[in-house]
Amino acid sequence: MKLFLSWSALGIFILLAGIRLQADAIPETPSNPPDPFTETLPVLQANYIDFPSLQVKPTDHLTDLIARSQGGIYLSHASPASMAPAPILSAYLPGDIIYCRLETFQPPAGWTDFAAQIEKWTAQGAQGIVLDLRSNATPDDFDGAAQMAQLFARAGSPPFVVKDVRQSAHVFKTDPSIPATDAALAAEPIVVLVDSQTAGAAEALASCLQVGDAIVMGEKSSGKGGLFAEQKLSSGEDLHYLAGQFITSDGSSLWDHPIVPDIGLPIDPKREKAVLALIDQNQLPDVIREASQRHRLSEAALVKGEDPEIDAYLVPNDKKTLPAPAAGVPQDVVLVNALDSLKAIRLSERPTGLPSGVPTLPDETTAPR
Repeated sequence: MKLFLSWSALGIFILLAGIRLQADAIPETPSNPPDPFTETLPVLQANYIDFPSLQVKPTDHLTDLIARSQGGIYLSHASPASMAPAPILSAYLPGDIIYCRLETFQPPAGWTDFAAQIEKWTAQGAQGIVLDLRSNATPDDFDGAAQMAQLFARAGSPPFVVKDVRQSAHVFKTDPSIPATDAALAAEPIVVLVDSQTAGAAEALASCLQVGDAIVMGEKSSGKGGLFAEQKLSSGEDLHYLAGQFITSDGSSLWDHPIVPDIGLPIDPKREKAVLALIDQNQLPDVIREASQRHRLSEAALVKGEDPEIDAYLVPNDKKTLPAPAAGVPQDVVLVNALDSLKAIRLSERPTGLPSGVPTLPDETTAPR
């Protein structure tokens, strides 16, 4: 009996010792964790673009300031590298249209090669350009947006100017290795696609191009055309705060002033998300293909069984036919409208005068009866 009790006591001792070791291995939680409000207040007071609007009170928490900032302050964790957005996608579409999906402002082969490709397409007879700024994923890349403006903006377009809390103006300089818009490219009509997720630097680019006579199409942008700064907190989170506002050509700020499209189109968010995902997967021909074939441009083309728009796309891309879209593939209504608008512009610019020798009808207001 005594032996059994001694062994039991030994077992209890070992068990308690194990629990003690496990407890020692668990890091202690600080009794007074850093207060994010106390930590962030000096940073915001010195650098936030409109600190008085936060109406700071002694009883406030950081969540109160975030709510009052209306998007000017937010917290985030660093995104994993695998979540990095795709680079610029460019393609030459039927109807001789240059298409650029500007989810970011980072060309995959660099700016020089990207500019050379755009100029090559322009030289081979491009009839228009579509710059797709929907759901742009890099709202803080004003440098990249400025380079894009250098390539596509017309002469006299406003510079990229951002003013900070001290009203100091920062003009984003362009890269001397990127050629400015040449005469041929400047003559091309441009349609810019925007949606409610077009923000920051993308809004600045849309504003710049709109002043330069580009047609903006889609829905109102987010109205968050500002430059954000970032501060790492002791909690491991990143504090993002509005440090500069983009100034438009008339001197106003883009913050809380969205880009209003010249041609407004209703956008179904779910449909658009699916369409943009397909475009990013290089399925662009599927989402612009209509359920039925377009009408031929002329009776002669119909007799020959030709479609000039489709043929102009197939030959340089070494294709025989456009692949049939899979069942259920949604159509990108906004992009199709952009392509139709560019086609209408091209047709409207054709000469309307009749050839010599063709009789004209008399003016009814002056002809004798």
